[in-house]
Amino acid sequence: MSGFNFHETAMSWPQNLYFAVYGLVIIGTLTILQQAFGLSETELAAAAFIVAFGLFWGGYLLLYRRLPSRWK
Repeated sequence: MSGFNFHETAMSWPQNLYFAVYGLVIIGTLTILQQAFGLSETELAAAAFIVAFGLFWGGYLLLYRRLPSRWK
């Protein structure tokens, strides 16, 4: 094993909450896209990549940088 311990690098509860909400928004968006447009599995996979990348770089990363330092 490489000696990496997940318990030593655990995120704080606000960070966990932040990424949980991020994941739920992605899942909700993809569900709406699939139901509204009837996307196939391949199209849905491409949409998932675009939505995840766009939300992270376009919104959540900017929001995360504005969080108080005690939450990071």
